[in-house]
Amino acid sequence: MPEQIVIGIITLFIFFVAHLVVWRLKSKGKGVTLITVIAALSYSSVAAFYGVFLKYKPSEHAWVSLPFCMFVIILYLHFYVGVERSVSVRILGELVKSKGGLTMERLRSIYPVERMFDHRVELLTEKKWLELRDGRYYCRPKAKWLSVLAIGLKKAYRLETTG
Repeated sequence: MPEQIVIGIITLFIFFVAHLVVWRLKSKGKGVTLITVIAALSYSSVAAFYGVFLKYKPSEHAWVSLPFCMFVIILYLHFYVGVERSVSVRILGELVKSKGGLTMERLRSIYPVERMFDHRVELLTEKKWLELRDGRYYCRPKAKWLSVLAIGLKKAYRLETTG
């Protein structure tokens, strides 16, 4: 197996283990920025090890190892976010755990939509995406930029209901 792929596989192993450990230890502040830092540190540490101890320069492997790692990490993050954030996946999980099916009322009690919505608005406000003035919520500049981008993509892909 080419050394570039070995570097990528070692990096991915370190990334997955670090992600698991950090997420188990940390209760708050888990997000995209932290995952990006973990990915960058994982790759950098393996590249540094190969450079220092095995005299294998980044210019000899980065053109294959880095895109390979980032591709697999992006696939993983897509899966991870789907598991963490997907309402559909959560509903399916509750049904599987129940082993006998659930009524609509029971599903609603397990997944309180109002509480989840309120929590999301509070989080957006806390992270400075929204601001509350005179009892009304307003988008802050970065939220407007993201919303315009999302609306444009929805139009381009002809998506009606999302999120």
